[in-house]
Amino acid sequence: MVVLDVDTGRKTELSGGAVDLSANGRFVVYLTGLSSGANALHIYDHRTKTSSPVTVPVNGENVAVIVVGQDSNSMQKVSISGDGRYIAFVTRQALVPGDNNGRIDAYVYDREEHRVALASARKNGTAAPGLNEVWNPEISADGHYIAFKSYYDFIDETQDGGNWGFITTNPLYEAGYCAGYSEFGAQ
Repeated sequence: MVVLDVDTGRKTELSGGAVDLSANGRFVVYLTGLSSGANALHIYDHRTKTSSPVTVPVNGENVAVIVVGQDSNSMQKVSISGDGRYIAFVTRQALVPGDNNGRIDAYVYDREEHRVALASARKNGTAAPGLNEVWNPEISADGHYIAFKSYYDFIDETQDGGNWGFITTNPLYEAGYCAGYSEFGAQ
């Protein structure tokens, strides 16, 4: 992957995939392959010309974010808010105490406050027990909303199976509020 500065013509080569660019053009989030077959989440700052792994606080330590392995390209999507403050991603890592379902969940990371939260949580804030994982996270330009897909309904636990799409508020703004959900492709 190459980042091209159209003003200067400078090219910066980055190894990786699953790219997203902040609306202001300053930040690129991307995944780099690890020897284990998993992918590490990285961020490139166009202004400082630096690239670094994204780390989040877990039990007082900074832990590198590892995204789903290469066998599942649709799950490898990452998303960054317009100003580059928030990053939405999916991982099997339990990055918060309430994530104990052993499944792939959606998270959001606040780069300014150095905080991480579970985005694919039930209304009570606990991890979805789920029959399957979540994928394709997308964060709104202002960072207030996160959308993703899943094969289970953890909102009210009345549905099962089905390919569901969810839109929820960023839990770092307003915890436990789901803005709505609908079955993708049907109403």
